This record gives sequence, C-alpha cells and structure tokens, in this order.
Amino acid sequence: MKKIVFALGIFLTTSSMFGNNQPYHINLSTGLNVFDDAEYLEDSAVYGVSATFYEKETLSYALQLGYERLTGVPYEGIRLSTDINRYSVNMLVDGEEELNVTPYLLVGGGYEQFSSLYEEYHDTKNQAFVNLGLGFKYRLSDYVNITLESKAIGQMDSKKLDYVTKVGLDVMFGGASTSKPMLLSGLEERKDVVREKKSLQKPKVLQPKVLQAKKKKWITPEVVEAMFSEKKETPSLPKEAEKEKSVMQMQAHLKALKEQMQASEEKLDQKLARLEALLVQKEREKALALQREKKKLLLEREKRLAFLEAEAKKRHAQKIAKLQAQKRARVKKLEAQAKAKREREAALQRAALRKAKRLEEEKRALKAKKEKEAALAAKFKEEQEKTDILHIANGMVVFAD
Repeated sequence: MKKIVFALGIFLTTSSMFGNNQPYHINLSTGLNVFDDAEYLEDSAVYGVSATFYEKETLSYALQLGYERLTGVPYEGIRLSTDINRYSVNMLVDGEEELNVTPYLLVGGGYEQFSSLYEEYHDTKNQAFVNLGLGFKYRLSDYVNITLESKAIGQMDSKKLDYVTKVGLDVMFGGASTSKPMLLSGLEERKDVVREKKSLQKPKVLQPKVLQAKKKKWITPEVVEAMFSEKKETPSLPKEAEKEKSVMQMQAHLKALKEQMQASEEKLDQKLARLEALLVQKEREKALALQREKKKLLLEREKRLAFLEAEAKKRHAQKIAKLQAQKRARVKKLEAQAKAKREREAALQRAALRKAKRLEEEKRALKAKKEKEAALAAKFKEEQEKTDILHIANGMVVFAD
C-alpha cells in the first residue's frame, strides 16, 4: 500500500510539471443509483468508466462514450436480483474554471439492459433512455481531476425516472505542456519578489555607469583622461582652474546621482512594500475563497445527504405501507376463503340432509310398496283358495279348474 501511495505521489508530482491542454480523458467512477418506486428495485451501488474526447481548439465541447454496471440489484418483496448494464453516448459542455473547479453540463442517451426479467414487474425491461446531468471537475494537477456528477435518467418506454450520483478519478492525456502548477508557480513568483527586493536593496555597481553614459555632457572623456593620465605635463594655471572646475562639477554630479539613487531606493522600497501588501491580501482573499468554496461544498453535501435520507425514509414508509396493504389483502383473501369453505360445508350439510330425507322417503315408499304387494299376494291367495274349494251342487262334486 505504501508503494502504491508513493508511486501515486510521484505521478502527481511529475504530472503537475506539464500543461493542462489535454483533449483525451479516461474516467473511473462509483456512486449510488436511486430507482423509481414503480420499478420495485432497491437502491444500489453503480460503477462506471467513460472515455471523453474534447475539441482541440476550444477544449470546451466534448463527446463522451460511457458504460455503467450495477451488480446484484435486489427486487423489492422477493428474493430475486438482476444485473444492469448501461451504454451511453453524451455531449459535455464545460464552463469557466475558477479555483481549479470547472462545472460542466452533460446531455445524451443510451440503452439499458437487464440480465434477469420477471413478468410480475412490467416496468422493468430492456429499453432506451435519455439522461441530463450536472458535474464539477476539481483539478489536482494538469493530468488528474476529481469529478462529482449527478444526473437524471429517463426511460423511454416505461416513463420512469432514476437518479445517479457518482464521484470519479479523471486521467487526462494527449495535449501539450503550457503551464506550471499553482504551487510551484507561486513559489517561483515569491522567489522572484525576494530576488527583486534584494536587487533593489543592494543596487548593482553598473547603475552609476549607465547614468554616466546618459549624461556624457557632465563628465567628458577629456576630463577623465586629464584626471587619470600619467603622461600629463605640469599644468598651467588655466588648466588647473579648468581641472578644479571639472572636479567640482563631477562632485556635484556624484552628489546629485547619490540623492537620485536614494530617492529611487525609497520609491522602490515603497513599491515593494505595496507589492508585498497586495500579495498578502491576494493570498488572504484566495484562502477566504477556498474556505467559502469548501463551506459551499460541505453545505451541498449535507443537503444531498439530507435529501437522500428523506428519500430513504419515504421509500421505507412506502415499503411498509405496501407490506401492510399486502398483509391486509392476504387476510381478506383468507377470510374470503374461510367464508367460502363454511358456505361449502353448509351446502354439503344441506345436501346430506336432503339426501337423507330422500332416502327416508324412498324407504317409506319401498315399505308401502312391499305392504301393498303383500296385500295383493294375500288377496290372490285367498282367491286361489276359493277356486280350489270343492263345491257340491245337485248331489255332484265339482272341482274348480
């Protein structure tokens, strides 16, 4: 781990020595995908990679090819999950960079593909989508950015809306070196100021010579040759007077030059003090601006976290309400089934009673029929016996046939 951190530090240090006109970007990102409630999918982590190609002339407009992956996204209410792949083509428009932060606008579309589809969830299907988002790039160096992006994804067929928030690492390449990093440039400017201050406090010896060259009418070559020549003859009285006059003029000139140098040094010291005060003020303003930007980012983060927490509570409440509704529906269904069962049992009892009554009636009818048949048989027997009786008539025995 220490080797990886050390290598990354060396990479950032060396990459910051170059320019930031890089037209090609590779971005690795991760974040959170918040699904629409009607899709019955739980919020899950999303991972993405994208390749961005900027226009080389302005470096403000770009074409982006992106891929996002969601793994093991669970369905609500059942023990099933799915994987989601998103392929997109977007256009990026960058704003002005301030304090190393560049806002950008993202607009485009693509296609969304599910690994597992279930008939119970009609809104979950493979379909095209459009997306619109806003992001920020913070430039760590001229070859590395940190990105923060939020976008809304609208499905074309199901008319649902998802939200994605991602943070990523953006690596840039393919451009020429034109600038230096802020820290190194700031140090070099500070060194230049210190060097200028030293040069102002201790003026070079060549400055009087420059001034002498500008005012040759005061010190002429003849005067210098007369002053330093060793082969000169004994001057006469007019030459001595002229020499004294030239020396006095040179002394007056040197005095004026010294006064002028002192005034110049005082002016330069005042200018240097003003520059130092201005530099301190700019550094203070820069620190305050960075602090304000940090507070703004923290507030935005807190607002986003509060929004996500509220959304999570809302979804949790909706899930609980849905489960309670499902429970009430199941209870109602069970009660209806119990009622239908009781009705079937009552119908069966009534049918059994009707059947028993019918059997009893059939039994009585059978008994009456048997009694009638027995009566008929007795009557027939009685008639038969009557025909078998001997009748004696007129002194003769007659038998019936």
